Amino acid sequence: VHKANLHKVPPDLSSLNISQNNINKIEDGAFIHTSHLEFLNLSVNQLQFLSSSMFDGLMNLTTLLLARNKISKINPSAFANLENLKVIDLSSNKLYTLNAMHAVFNMGSLRELHIKDNGLANFSTKEITSAPPLLELDISNNPISLINITTPVLQRLFSLDLSFAIAKTILWEIEDPCFLEGLKALYLGGIAMKPSEISKVIQMLNCSQLEIIHLNQLNITESDNLLENICQWHQQVQSLNFQGNMFTNIKAEAFENCTHLKFLNMSFNKLKRLPMASFQSLNLLHSISWTNNIPTLVPNITPNVSLLESLDLSFNDIKKIASDDFRYLNNIKAFYINGNQIGFVSSHYFDNLNNLQELNLGQTALETITQPFSGSLNKLEVLVLRQNNLKTIEKGIFKNLSSLQVLNLADNRIDTIAPGAFEGLSNLQILILGHNRIEQLSTLPSLFFLDLRQNNFICTCSNQMFIQWSLQNPKTQVLHFYQYTCAFPQTYKGKPLWTFNTSSCFIDYEFILFIANATAVLSLMLICFFYQWKFHMVYMFHLLLAYYIDKKQKRKGQGAGYEYDAFLSYNTHDEKWVEDNLLPVLEKQYNWKVCLHHRDFEPGRSIIENIVDNIYSSRKTICIISRHYLESEWCSKEIQVASFRIFDDHKDVLVLIFLEDIPAEYLSPYHRMRKLLKTKTYLKWPEDEREIPLFCHRLNMTWTSPVFSKLTGHTFY
Repeated sequence: VHKANLHKVPPDLSSLNISQNNINKIEDGAFIHTSHLEFLNLSVNQLQFLSSSMFDGLMNLTTLLLARNKISKINPSAFANLENLKVIDLSSNKLYTLNAMHAVFNMGSLRELHIKDNGLANFSTKEITSAPPLLELDISNNPISLINITTPVLQRLFSLDLSFAIAKTILWEIEDPCFLEGLKALYLGGIAMKPSEISKVIQMLNCSQLEIIHLNQLNITESDNLLENICQWHQQVQSLNFQGNMFTNIKAEAFENCTHLKFLNMSFNKLKRLPMASFQSLNLLHSISWTNNIPTLVPNITPNVSLLESLDLSFNDIKKIASDDFRYLNNIKAFYINGNQIGFVSSHYFDNLNNLQELNLGQTALETITQPFSGSLNKLEVLVLRQNNLKTIEKGIFKNLSSLQVLNLADNRIDTIAPGAFEGLSNLQILILGHNRIEQLSTLPSLFFLDLRQNNFICTCSNQMFIQWSLQNPKTQVLHFYQYTCAFPQTYKGKPLWTFNTSSCFIDYEFILFIANATAVLSLMLICFFYQWKFHMVYMFHLLLAYYIDKKQKRKGQGAGYEYDAFLSYNTHDEKWVEDNLLPVLEKQYNWKVCLHHRDFEPGRSIIENIVDNIYSSRKTICIISRHYLESEWCSKEIQVASFRIFDDHKDVLVLIFLEDIPAEYLSPYHRMRKLLKTKTYLKWPEDEREIPLFCHRLNMTWTSPVFSKLTGHTFY
């Protein structure tokens, strides 16, 4: 690290993390422009030597992390200018002796020192000529064989961690127990000492009032009487950790003198039951960890532990719980019973847990939850139901959990989430549904984080809402969404879910919505039937209507002739062309009687009736084809009726006039028009005015049979 590297760092920067790099040297004065820095992390690098001016300029630094480097030498003046440094971590380096750390012990402001895993063979206060008023000292994971306290330099020490000292034997020499009179926390977990030796050390510290004692992973049994001795020698103890020992039972009088105990960890032992009778004196107990033992029943919690806030019974052999098990746990805030084989949970089991904030029911072989969780859990913030056998999340299961913020349903067999399953979860922020069998999602609550990894998503329009919601919702982060893949249909299998094109889904949804609104009074069966056969039904309707009108006309009298010579079918955009170019030719030059919808339709009748009646009352139907015509719904109906008349009368009654060139690909959606073009010739309005007379003549030639005109009484050919 050179000065130039840090020259552009903001001068008011307070925290800098450059850990996990390959830094092997820091130039003197590199931090001269970062005087506001309070936190500096240089862990996991390749530093070997700390020079005298390496940290110049860091007069406001309070925390310096140098763990997991290769530091073997520290200049005596390396930390001289760090006047406010309170925490330094030199763990996992190569310092080996306390003499190599004189620069550290010369810092008067230091309060917390971590020198674990440095190969220290001895810890003797004789090697510490001067020392700051340290509060916390971590010398764990060193091969210490001698602990020598012969000077009062650590008199104000609050916490001493000697865990996992790996020497074969450890000799303790404490000249005066009051040299550690300020000691409150002692960590001896995994230390290479026999229980009897540990007992002597704890008894030796009779000038200290220990409040926190960790004796985990030491193969201690109830016969070693360490529990009883600690409670007798240090009656102010508040936290005891006996995790990972060999207890099979706890004596009735074990905690008799531990009246101030608040935290007890007896996990990873071989205890078959939690003897609540032994806890009669523990009126201040706040937390019990009883995980990974072998009890088969929930302990009978007694009223004297009513202040209990955390109970961990996870990974035992409990097969049944009942509401009476928790009747005195009104103050409990965290309950962990995961990893047991309960199999069934009823909502009233938790009626008394009015202050519960975290509940872990994971890995309890639950197959179903049929009733909503109790309304007493209205303060619950975290609910874990992962690694069970749940298949369905029913509506309203969580409706009473109004304060829930985290819901973990991962690693189940969930394939169905009923609509309304998450109703009531107004404060939910994190929903975890990974590793299930979910194919599609329809409704989700308002969230910050959603995890749906490893599910069987189907790439169809049924997932359109979820895909669009995941891509566009600015509030919710769908974790690893771009890694979700399709499981069905086969053509999409393995493809990213987000690549499924949902644009084709919108037309279907709009049409379904239109049908639903138009036929709200009909049953679902009728809607489905009409959606499936709608084109056939429209065809039949027009055919029957045309047939009916044709028969009605014939009943009025055959041979009466037609009322019109031609019915003109055109779009309103082409009306000017009709009036200027077509009508003068037909009505004035050739004396045709023409039916126009805006002029000749009977007022009061439906449009479709007017169309059908007038087409059948006309000898010919002339369709003026343009792009506007093809896009018109009513023009489409007119040409349909004219087509049906060809079928009904077996006569050529249809004339097509194209006003413009229309490419074949533009006609592809209009299957009926394309079919007519294959079977009929048609006229095209000429671009050259000199060809217009020929066009008019050819149009008049479509009149191949004589027609009697009621207006003139003449016959035309």
